[in-house]
Amino acid sequence: MTEDLIAYLMDDLSPERRAEVDAKLETDVVWRWELQRLQECMTAGDGDANSCGDASAPAESAASALATIDESSIHDAKVDVEPPLDLVKKTCCFVEDSASGKFKVEKKRCSKKQAAFTAETAGACKRSWSLADVTVASGVGLILAALILPAVQNGRAAARTDQCANNMGSLGMAIENYAGRHAGLMPAVNRNEPSIMFFTRLVDDGDLTPQQAFELSVCPDSVQAQERFEDGALSRLPSTMELSSVTGLQLLKLIALANVSYAAPVGYFNAEGEVQPLKFNPGAELPLMTDAPIIGPNALRSNSHGGCRQNVLSTSGCVKPYTVCVLSQEDKRMRNIHLNDAGVAAAGTSSDDIFLAPPDHGPNGPVVLNGPPQFQLNIYLVPAAPR
Repeated sequence: MTEDLIAYLMDDLSPERRAEVDAKLETDVVWRWELQRLQECMTAGDGDANSCGDASAPAESAASALATIDESSIHDAKVDVEPPLDLVKKTCCFVEDSASGKFKVEKKRCSKKQAAFTAETAGACKRSWSLADVTVASGVGLILAALILPAVQNGRAAARTDQCANNMGSLGMAIENYAGRHAGLMPAVNRNEPSIMFFTRLVDDGDLTPQQAFELSVCPDSVQAQERFEDGALSRLPSTMELSSVTGLQLLKLIALANVSYAAPVGYFNAEGEVQPLKFNPGAELPLMTDAPIIGPNALRSNSHGGCRQNVLSTSGCVKPYTVCVLSQEDKRMRNIHLNDAGVAAAGTSSDDIFLAPPDHGPNGPVVLNGPPQFQLNIYLVPAAPR
């Protein structure tokens, strides 16, 4: 092999033999490696082919060169390079091709195999959603919504009910502060005034700011709270002066726009027929404030919390619920809160007779229009459907 290659390089072969050497170089990697070695050797030896005939000389020189390399320099020269993922496959293909003598052809075969493998793997990992998958996912989503939405709605209703009780507690503290500066008496509501004056006088005395009175005077779970967001509703409570300057339909309209949802104490009539404010007695557990109901001829019903609950604040600061949807006039709870001892929705007949009046009621009962008493107008509000 070496002699033939030297003659090949020296152009000293017959055409037939040269064709055979070309065929060997094309198919055999060993022949190509030896040809390269001889070319480098002849270049180093200025074209002397005799000095390149023995292959052991370069091997010995290479061995001696390796012996002189310091072991630490080998360690320093190492490069941390991660081998490609398909290194094993390519190596196997290269060895197989070299042994078979079909290097160029088989190299292309390996590339095609690798490309086919990559395409097949990528196709196996790709999967689109089917109609069944979408249907099942939609069904699961609907079931979860059906389970979660009622719980969310109940949780919101409970939060609004708790906020209603908190509002009552804050109003109770303001009333107690007022009574502490007025010989234990609560705000007065005069004979021809509506109970909304009870809240405005807390503002006049400095126990509440106008904004606090506006926010605390409505139950978040009431029809009035929903109406406060409608067009034309007031963004604050009217002042005592504003309420005193109007009568009849104008007063009723102003009360409706204020959207107060609590009933407040309006005092009692003394022996001379004058209205007197009630005393604040925290140890007596007397009703102090409640959700304003709809008062009818023979019964009343709640206008808050879905129509079947009424929160009642006592003078001790405790808030208790009534869970009855409709209270008849014969019910003791109704008489203790929304009727006086005579069974009338008006101020009490003694200091122990408590009447909590809705915003459109006063000591004389419902707010009246201008004119003779026979034209008195009772306002009965119908609660809106729960949202």
